[in-house]
Amino acid sequence: MIELQPDEPQVRHLDDKIIPMINVIFLLLIFFLIAGSLTELEREGVRPPRSETAPVSGGSENEWLLRADGLILADGREFTLEQFREWLSRPGASIPRSQQLRADANAPARELLPLMQLLRERGVERMALVTVSERDSG
Repeated sequence: MIELQPDEPQVRHLDDKIIPMINVIFLLLIFFLIAGSLTELEREGVRPPRSETAPVSGGSENEWLLRADGLILADGREFTLEQFREWLSRPGASIPRSQQLRADANAPARELLPLMQLLRERGVERMALVTVSERDSG
């Protein structure tokens, strides 16, 4: 007589389920490392100044640019400081309370400081100057 015994259950290793998860996590890590370093550092010919502190990332909706020649870029237009003052004073103009300013590293302080003062007068409470980290710009 033939004795039939049930097949021994196959032993499944926990590694079989963990390895694909590790692969996915590793691929996501690579993706975020690459995507994180592809931020736009130079926009409209404006090179942010270097900083030893943590840099402020750019690309915000509330970002205005100050070029080295003193022109201000906002809302897709170029302004001198006086034109910008008039533009901010127009009826219905709304200025966000938090603003990013991307000033060129070669922009003179005589252009930057009056602009920052104007923004304070118009109600901007928090201003962030976009910079590049010393470590990243090597």
